Amino acid sequence: IGMTKTVTVFAASGTAGRACVDELIKHPDFDVRVLQRKPGQEEKSSSGILLEKDEKQVMWDDWKSRGVEIREADVTDHVDLIPALEGTDYLVSCVPLFATESQYPLIFAAKEAGVERFVPSEFGYIYEWEQFWPTPSVHRTMARQKAFIRRVIELAGLDYTIIPAGLWPEYYMVEPVGIVGDGERKVSWSCGQDVGRIIPHVLAHPASKNAVCP
Repeated sequence: IGMTKTVTVFAASGTAGRACVDELIKHPDFDVRVLQRKPGQEEKSSSGILLEKDEKQVMWDDWKSRGVEIREADVTDHVDLIPALEGTDYLVSCVPLFATESQYPLIFAAKEAGVERFVPSEFGYIYEWEQFWPTPSVHRTMARQKAFIRRVIELAGLDYTIIPAGLWPEYYMVEPVGIVGDGERKVSWSCGQDVGRIIPHVLAHPASKNAVCP
């Protein structure tokens, strides 16, 4: 990269978010911030499991002791988000599967705050083709939304980095186990923690600008 970049991580208390922040802290190319929701704002989880308030506080205190800046904002309101994002070079979104829509205000605020690059939460299959599945489903709708979000990022004039991954065993291997396809075809798997850990290293690579990086 050549000079230190400031990376802000949103939805940092989830599986990928925590791993991403911990890896960013160790990376010499990045200064690290975490965008924290104001108390009382709705939070979602793909697994249905959320950290308790005291657990989050322990995590935040640990990060702050290691140089992370925590910035709090109403994450639905650009009036709050824009100043919270000022000084950010890269904004990484680690929102869960069913909170994809929460990224829309982030994109607008990032543009207004002068953010250089937005990394949307696309840490699954490549949604560009999944959106065209022939049968309607929740997953197809989500894929269409994620593909649409990439168009919104481009419309805003922001750079982007797309990081696809495989199925997350943390969710797909929970009983009852879902069978992908006919049960015979091989599929790729990606541990959520590994997905989070790879994000800083992808961002540090010059070829990651405006690229899909599987």
